[in-house]
This record gives sequence, structure tokens and C-alpha cells, in this order.
Amino acid sequence: MGRNRFRLTFLFGLSGAGLGVGVINVRRIIIGLAVVVVVIAVLGGIGFLVWTSNPYPPMPQALDALKSDSQVNVSTSPWLVFEPHASQATMGFIFYRAG
Repeated sequence: MGRNRFRLTFLFGLSGAGLGVGVINVRRIIIGLAVVVVVIAVLGGIGFLVWTSNPYPPMPQALDALKSDSQVNVSTSPWLVFEPHASQATMGFIFYRAG
């Protein structure tokens, strides 16, 4: 037998005629597993790209909160700023997105 082959016995390590003895090519198994891993990785990458390219839209309540009213002036360019109408703000809050 070649160095890339080994004898595999399926019944308790016994060998002989009619006991399920088979020869398996190790190189074919490794190549097959490598192909399966690459296919899974590619499909996972494609799925991740599709998932990240379709973000959730804002809810109606969030869009309503971005409208100025009698208490708050909202500006969205270049930053999202909420300023009270009644008094001058003395303190602010900065929110940084993760990442």
C-alpha cells in the first residue's frame, strides 16, 4: 500500500474477509474536509455581508423625536443636537457609537 493510504477496520479492529474492511485515501478526506470548511466560510461571509448591509429602519417614535417642538429645537446637520428653547443649556451629553 502507498504511504497515503491506511487500512481501516470497522468492527473492533478485526481484519479479514467479510468483516467490513476498507481502504480510505487520507488525502481525499483532507481535501474533502478543506472544501467543506471553505464552502462554509464563504457562505458564512456572504450571509454576514447580506445581514450587515440591511440595517433595521428607525421606528416611527424615533422619527417623531427628531422633530422640533415648542420645548426643544432639533438640528441634524452635521451632528444630532437637541437644544431647549426655554433656557441656555449648561451641560451636555455626548454619545459615541460602539466601534
